[in-house]
Amino acid sequence: SSFFATLKAIAAKPDVIHYHAEGPCVMLRLAHWAGIRTVATIHGLDWQRAKWGKFASAYLKFGERTAAKCADEIIVLSESMRQYFQEKYGRGTHFIPNGIEYGEPVSAQEITEKYGLHKNDYVLFLGRIVPEKGVHYLIEAFSKLNTNKKLVIAGGASDSNEYYQHIQQMANQDSRVILTGFESKASFVFLHQLGDAADACTDDRRLSGQGFQAGVRHVLPPFGAQHAETGVADFPLQILTILVPQKVNA
Repeated sequence: SSFFATLKAIAAKPDVIHYHAEGPCVMLRLAHWAGIRTVATIHGLDWQRAKWGKFASAYLKFGERTAAKCADEIIVLSESMRQYFQEKYGRGTHFIPNGIEYGEPVSAQEITEKYGLHKNDYVLFLGRIVPEKGVHYLIEAFSKLNTNKKLVIAGGASDSNEYYQHIQQMANQDSRVILTGFESKASFVFLHQLGDAADACTDDRRLSGQGFQAGVRHVLPPFGAQHAETGVADFPLQILTILVPQKVNA
């Protein structure tokens, strides 16, 4: 755990201890009290994630506040997170985005062979299959469209197996919905190529501030968060009908 790891690190008397994510940052205060300089990297607003209960969310929020108050330096992964910490805590941070290493491009033919997809004939969701992403809203809305386009959902579960199973059940009811499952790092370039050929990609930056960027014609806003918070049940459908203006099934 981060508690015992922090105690062991303090005993080693390092120049600096680097904490990753809001949860482990709860123990950052111990290093601060011990006079050891600390750096906290905040990967996202973890306390907002729907998979956590009230106690876990409160604990994660406490970690965020601890980092804002006690860390010598804070690293964030997006401009929106930098703005959040400035507005919420009056705390300056360092913006260092995640990077990836691109491999050899994958041919469009491989995408066609693996999933039967062709350029601009599908909408792509790329991300973890967790409740806060609102994937069920997307499938719900897509099922009401009278279109030959496909909906491709690329990603795996993350402490959300029950929700993932629910998404699988929904996908099984519509042959146009394709679940690719989790893709390893070796397949990441393939997914970017998949995105390059998509007609539209969903873009959920609410918690981490990071969004999938690809050479697509349209990028959908983070409809999952807005649907859940505003109760506008047809919001995803409104977006999809703009992109796919065919008849909507009643």
